[in-house]
Amino acid sequence: MPKVTNEYKEKRRQQLIDTAKKVFEQKGYAATTMSDIVAASDMSRGGVYQYFSSTEQVFRAINDQNDQNLKDYFERLLDEHKTAWDALETYLDERVEAMKNPNLGFAAVAFEYFVMSSRETDRSPYIQERLKRNKAIFTEFLQAGVDRGEFKPLTDLESIVMFTINLTDGMVLYKLVLGFDTGKIVGQNDNLKIYLKQVLQIQG
Repeated sequence: MPKVTNEYKEKRRQQLIDTAKKVFEQKGYAATTMSDIVAASDMSRGGVYQYFSSTEQVFRAINDQNDQNLKDYFERLLDEHKTAWDALETYLDERVEAMKNPNLGFAAVAFEYFVMSSRETDRSPYIQERLKRNKAIFTEFLQAGVDRGEFKPLTDLESIVMFTINLTDGMVLYKLVLGFDTGKIVGQNDNLKIYLKQVLQIQG
């Protein structure tokens, strides 16, 4: 019997994560079962359970990848734009553009999970850790502007980041409940940019 390499295992794990993400997006977090994920994959139940034993584990693996992708995306934006503000504005505008799609994809799944988790106290450590991680990623993004002498923030970056996350998460909620136009997503984004310009004190 040929030896299964770590590279092969990682490839299969990634395929499983990609499959599970599609199932979550189709059915939502609460309605998705491991049986659904097994059925959508080309693996046996035993094969799937070698990698993940619950939908919670798969969900967290997807989030881990999304967080790393966000960090990589921010770094790429900073490399591709002349100023940190241009990079930040592109990020905000691309978020809005993505929200024009009828289906918000995994963002809707994540929102469902975190709303549900208000009643699941055992998830609190994970949620706090993920928020801490996301704050660090976003703070590092804004800190690049400070280090370049482009931002001179009026308050601490963590407060600015938390305020921005609250608003962007709120925009997701309004999109889900009211729709893109009724939720005034473009207007909210424009107002957020006005706030950030003022509080970051864009230089130059």
